[in-house]
Amino acid sequence: MILSRPGRFTKPPPGAQINWGHPLATGLTACFLLNTGSGSADDFVYGYRGTLTNGARWVISQQGHAVDFDGVNQFISIPHTSKLMFPSSFTIVARILLNAAAVEDDVIVSKTLAVGSQTGYFFAEHNGATTIDFGFYNGVAYKVANGATGIGTNTWATVAGVFDDNADTNTVFLNGVQDGQVSSVGNVVSNTNAVEIGSKSNELGKTLDGQVAWVYLFDIAKTRAEIQWLNTEPYAFLLSASPSVKYFLPTAVGAQVPYQPWLERAPILAH
Repeated sequence: MILSRPGRFTKPPPGAQINWGHPLATGLTACFLLNTGSGSADDFVYGYRGTLTNGARWVISQQGHAVDFDGVNQFISIPHTSKLMFPSSFTIVARILLNAAAVEDDVIVSKTLAVGSQTGYFFAEHNGATTIDFGFYNGVAYKVANGATGIGTNTWATVAGVFDDNADTNTVFLNGVQDGQVSSVGNVVSNTNAVEIGSKSNELGKTLDGQVAWVYLFDIAKTRAEIQWLNTEPYAFLLSASPSVKYFLPTAVGAQVPYQPWLERAPILAH
């Protein structure tokens, strides 16, 4: 049986499951696939409830379902959990579209406190630009990697931030390519605030003006190759809601891995 190939970023339907045997799933602590189109924006790993706040709304985009933010006061709020307060290495990857250049470090994902309380981490669009910043507070200073390349507006992009505690580096990636790096000695100072998508905790002047299609968080430093893979096949670690039908294809090294119709590789053969 030959199956048709969908587009590269065709989002899996509701009911998809995580394939924990897939290498891209290693370290995954939250998967906000944003594929339901209504209600809350829930995580696939532990079921963390993401509440659309102040009128943040579901939209249909080129990426399938996504959440749209107005840049004023809209965001998704996820209650505090220690699993998303990373003590050392971690990675955030997201698919975003910007409506405008940032007014003031417009935030994509954050777990911080209000002004004057320096803790946590953030992933944001740089003030006055469409470049990306990724940073955290280590108890002495914020260690921020600044991206060099502007995303522009009305264009979908995959952005990633990786803190590697072993290498003491903080790195920004744009569409799978390293775009900025800074030395980052120390670890993230913890807090008990909510995780927010589209805003920085208690600072509504730093809300995103744009759309988010999905957000993944990992408690490890993903490699450059894995970031590239997530850019080209962001749903490669997800399985169909009907696992009785399984498809396989050979990898570059000859191994057999589960294949689903929404992934883009060929040839696609029933096994």
